[in-house]
Amino acid sequence: MSRTARLIFFSLIVVSLLCFAAEKPLEPGIFFSMSAEGPRLEKRLCGPEAFGAGDFYYFHHNKKELCAHGVTVHPGVNVLRIEKSVAPVSITGNWQLADGIDSQLIFDPAATFEEGHDEQGRPLTEGIYGAFTDTTGILQVPRFIRRNGMWEPVLPLRELFLLQVQKDRSFALEIVTAAPLTDAGKDPALFFGLATGRVMVRTQTKSGISFTGAGFSKIRLPALSLTDGDSFGRYRITVKSDLPSTKKGAAKKRELTLPTLSAQLAAEANGSLDLEITVRGSTIPAEDAGKLNEFIRRELPGSFSAAQ
Repeated sequence: MSRTARLIFFSLIVVSLLCFAAEKPLEPGIFFSMSAEGPRLEKRLCGPEAFGAGDFYYFHHNKKELCAHGVTVHPGVNVLRIEKSVAPVSITGNWQLADGIDSQLIFDPAATFEEGHDEQGRPLTEGIYGAFTDTTGILQVPRFIRRNGMWEPVLPLRELFLLQVQKDRSFALEIVTAAPLTDAGKDPALFFGLATGRVMVRTQTKSGISFTGAGFSKIRLPALSLTDGDSFGRYRITVKSDLPSTKKGAAKKRELTLPTLSAQLAAEANGSLDLEITVRGSTIPAEDAGKLNEFIRRELPGSFSAAQ
């Protein structure tokens, strides 16, 4: 290679390096804009949020932190739900942002949204305990509900075990759940470990079942079992008893607060109790799940009986 050629070659390398060094590194963030194809969402997620990002390509921010970068286009939609991120959200145009518990909505304020519909466009009915069901009666877990012309974040009930026992030992049991309860209707005594004089099914739907009966003696309280998948929502076990306490005991209150969930337990001397677990994210880390299971094993009795 001649001296002139070498000078040109090395000059090009120097210019390229200078241009690369002068190039501003991609900053983390979520960027929304409109394109000819439709709403365009660009994500640059760094750190723990970069993992499991899907069809993204990876790069290093500031030459050390692993980041993921991806772009998706959503033709024909007027609302997008995204998971909350530490990365800032930037919106170009007239669309707006609604903040939720574990999610955010980016939506077109000029679009028409039906009241009582969720972010997926499903008409939902809210029950008295805060559970949402669709038109077929199946339990759903929305993040937002359209109410009074606004997008309102919700934390729906996901599981309910409600036992009410009267002084004469008549009782009512109500279950709200997405789990199949076919066997519960066939043999509630076996399914719930129920010792009673008489029991009959009052109602049975796709999202739960309820019983009434007399001569209550004992029932097994449900054990929480965390599974893979979306765990967002509220879980509640409640025993309301008018029976007197036959054993020495004391009322207590216990709480557990973790990054992704919380649990509150209030118990009375006669065995009445109320446990509510609130999960604020779609998934629970193994460490938080272990602490929750330990809390439940330590504080929640395995059963409730008339001889408390």
